[in-house]
Amino acid sequence: MCGALRAVYRFWAQFLHSWLPDNGPHLEVGTGSGTLAPWIGPVFHSDIQVAPWLDLVANVYRLPVQSGRLGGCLGVDILHHLAHPHTFFDELTRVLRPGGRGVFIEPYVTPLSRLIWSFHDEAICFDRYQENPTSDDPWQGNIAMANILFTRERADWPTRHPHLELLYLRPFSLFHVLAREYRSYSLVPAGLLAMLIRSEWLIPRPLMSLLALRTLVVLQRSPGDSMPS
Repeated sequence: MCGALRAVYRFWAQFLHSWLPDNGPHLEVGTGSGTLAPWIGPVFHSDIQVAPWLDLVANVYRLPVQSGRLGGCLGVDILHHLAHPHTFFDELTRVLRPGGRGVFIEPYVTPLSRLIWSFHDEAICFDRYQENPTSDDPWQGNIAMANILFTRERADWPTRHPHLELLYLRPFSLFHVLAREYRSYSLVPAGLLAMLIRSEWLIPRPLMSLLALRTLVVLQRSPGDSMPS
């Protein structure tokens, strides 16, 4: 991994961790190659496939975690791969303690990013969660998933997930493409990219809603929740 891409993941890891409750344990889902691990802090790592850096192998629809056990759950680029995202949100509600949070970074479609994401090999579907809804292939993905779940369906959340609040949604990530994900080189030096990705927060939110390639999603189980676990 090139230095510029490490700068991106370091910022993302610190950013995700800043939204987690102080009290753990915390679980990362969809750990993949473990790119966040050096900077994410004390969390357990999980994925659907066996890897030596994982603490557990788990399907996000059926996490081997005691009900109400987690203070936080986090992930990068995991939600847009799910064929049944609301099943995961029900499971997330189960494993989080009251006041616990799910914190995720996901692709996001804006007028600018749609052009950029069109060169990506995953689909952009606004009328269904996955291009092939009958497939549970964990590698299929829908770049527009966050737009559907947290923008188009936002009004339905209090009814659909009464114990899981959509606490915060913030489009961001304009400059990370300069790190050339999945390439061995970057278009800019690591130090300059680190400055650029931090400067994004000076860009007004309405403008970022037109430009951003990603979004931060923060979900929270109701602090006073008495839902049976």
